[in-house]
Amino acid sequence: MATKKENKGIKDQFAALRNLPRFFSMIWATSRAMTLGNVFLRLVKSAIPLAMLYVGKEIIDQVILLMDDPGQAKDYLWLMVGIELALAVVSDIISRGITLLDGLL
Repeated sequence: MATKKENKGIKDQFAALRNLPRFFSMIWATSRAMTLGNVFLRLVKSAIPLAMLYVGKEIIDQVILLMDDPGQAKDYLWLMVGIELALAVVSDIISRGITLLDGLL
């Protein structure tokens, strides 16, 4: 009995996808600039976790390198830590921009 109810729920969810083109056309008609800005911010926001993973990998690699040779300069390590911090701040700012554009639309 539960599977019929679950299947109906899934069917209803997929049926709701038919409303998306009309929804997107309404948003596009409201403001093309805000719609494009929203899409752009969401694309940039989706790339930030990948960039943070790469920077985190570089930080770990640098720490391991410094453990082998403690006399080596730590400039690159601090640069990567700064980039990681900057990415976190930019991610938060982009999230706030997306929220603002969603509210305005």
